[in-house]
Amino acid sequence: MSDTIETRLARVERELAILRSKSPRDKSNWLVEITGTFKDDPYFEEIVRLGKEMRDAEQPECEQAKMYPLDSDHLSILQRQQGPEFETLAKRCFSGKAEDFFVAIVSFHEQFNGWTKYIAQAKDSLSLVRG
Repeated sequence: MSDTIETRLARVERELAILRSKSPRDKSNWLVEITGTFKDDPYFEEIVRLGKEMRDAEQPECEQAKMYPLDSDHLSILQRQQGPEFETLAKRCFSGKAEDFFVAIVSFHEQFNGWTKYIAQAKDSLSLVRG
């Protein structure tokens, strides 16, 4: 037996009210609240100094650290694995060391949002698998 649109809407509104009651009401900016927490703290300054020493010790003095960020466009090109852009990017990636390349969390987030969009738009299991 199928529900009417009014019944379904009422159910959605009840569930939304439950979700709203469970969500935190405090909309303050947590970053602003914690900024400066360790200002002039000698223990924190010591932690920062020791962390820098450890990072510096991992890199030989004669070798300059290299970092190659890959953004969402790079990831898309690498995922497609075709075309002149892929050939150029793949050559550059294979010419370096794997630890020199990294992906920013925002690029991962953009990729993830794209994947979830395809999943949400899938009409059947086959479309879901194809992406």
